Amino acid sequence: MIDLKVVPGLDSIEVRNGSLEIGATSTHRSIERSATRAAKSTALAEMESQVANVRVRATGTLGGNLCFAEPHSDPATLLLVLGGAVKVESASGVREMPVGETYRRRLRQ
Repeated sequence: MIDLKVVPGLDSIEVRNGSLEIGATSTHRSIERSATRAAKSTALAEMESQVANVRVRATGTLGGNLCFAEPHSDPATLLLVLGGAVKVESASGVREMPVGETYRRRLRQ
């Protein structure tokens, strides 16, 4: 098992090229409270403030939530509506795919 929370930069919340980019290890709480996020999406903050409870929001990550692919996930549902995408990286390269595509792939497994 690998703890991704120690990888520098994976917890970043930044605006690049007009898009909000959230690192895989950003916690729900850090997204909820981020000034950078606030400048781009109040809907995201409102949704994040309703995820489970404060303890879960302080430790649970957006990347973990999306990887789990829970069909009733609030973050995934909002990102689907907003047209969100995920950046996927492997030894063969980096690519972006819509959030919905990641769910279709996960559900086929």
